[in-house]
Amino acid sequence: MTYLSKYSGIAIITILAAVPGIIWAFQAATPNSFSSLGSAALSVGKLLGLSGMALFSLNFILAARLKFTEPLFRGLNRAYIVHHFVGGLALIFLLFHPMLLTLQYLTISLSAAGSFLLSTLTELDKFLGELALATLVLLLVLTFYVKLPYQFWKLTHKFMGLAYFLASLHVLLIPSDVSVIPLLRGYMQTLIATAYLCILYRTVFRQFTVPRFQYKVANVVQVNPQVVEITMSPIKQKMHYRSGQFVFVEFRARGVRWEDHPFSIVSEPAEPNLRITVKSVGDFTETLKLLQAGAPVFVEGPFGQFTFQSIGNPKQLWIAGGIGITPFLGMVRELEKERVPPATSVILYYVVNKPNEAVFLEELRAIAQKFSFFKLVPYFSEQQGRINGGIVEEGTRDLAERDILLCGPPPMMYALRRQLVSLGINNQKIHSEEFSLQES
Repeated sequence: MTYLSKYSGIAIITILAAVPGIIWAFQAATPNSFSSLGSAALSVGKLLGLSGMALFSLNFILAARLKFTEPLFRGLNRAYIVHHFVGGLALIFLLFHPMLLTLQYLTISLSAAGSFLLSTLTELDKFLGELALATLVLLLVLTFYVKLPYQFWKLTHKFMGLAYFLASLHVLLIPSDVSVIPLLRGYMQTLIATAYLCILYRTVFRQFTVPRFQYKVANVVQVNPQVVEITMSPIKQKMHYRSGQFVFVEFRARGVRWEDHPFSIVSEPAEPNLRITVKSVGDFTETLKLLQAGAPVFVEGPFGQFTFQSIGNPKQLWIAGGIGITPFLGMVRELEKERVPPATSVILYYVVNKPNEAVFLEELRAIAQKFSFFKLVPYFSEQQGRINGGIVEEGTRDLAERDILLCGPPPMMYALRRQLVSLGINNQKIHSEEFSLQES
């Protein structure tokens, strides 16, 4: 994989966010634009406002789960990581936009700055911008710093559309370079219109615009007190997927909230049915035990590049923490039934606190005994201590030759990645599924 293909999504976001500033530089900037502190503050404030609004617009495009965005970021999970970062960067740019405009007036006098600030309460176009910024700050503080239940977290994201609506009105109504430079106005209008289409696609018209497969619950098996396996059969068309991918599932059943949640696929592609394994980690996942056969299910996907085939290297090391075993289950079940590539060698570390939490241990042991290409290493943290890069290196003599796939609690994945890189492992050979696959 080339450097360009790996970072193509980030490069596109960067270019699209920079275009308004480039247009401004060629069509609005003058030799005096940075000649004094006041003029520099005004110019930088304008640039940050333009790029901040562009990033705000692009974030709604990233959030729409459009199929073409996934390969640009090598997986929807990484697209969402970029989405998270872009949202924070947009907030910073938009915060400094009014601050720098105020600084321009401060270089004149304190009363001039005061008049500028007070005018935001009496002039609608300015007031809309301040209200949008206040709403955005509140929502992003809740997103970044407050651990909310999943349904409330989703609700705050719906209100992002309100903040964006207010911000777009501010941009389009206020007298500015956007209103007098046709190319800049056209570009910002295009970004705003695209963002609105994505909002409508994902929210208002979701039932009609978002492609989803219709399934029904076929069986619910209580694997242990915390884990259930849900089997779903297709009503019309079967979804085609690769082992290791994940889907967004919405159950239409009494006692279960009608909202979609992400889950790894544990069935293998040749199976007629679709299976997921769910651990009870909150109110929503706890209610899935109540599902009855025949309940309608809507499935969106598949998503993800976290698959055996997409890595390319036939020698792989998998490290699963707890319920992070789910994407690996589908992969090993597929390898069990299909003709594996030459030189295939897979080592799986199955990390749990204690043996009774390893709910798929016997199935995995049976596969390991049957096939020489698959080696299973059960790891019990209560008995053996927390797993780390040194333990993995000591137990894997050809570690440098393998690609490493991580899935589990984020702190475990981040720590292992850091430790393995410090041991000399190329970071490009470490792949992780950062998407939270068990939302409560």
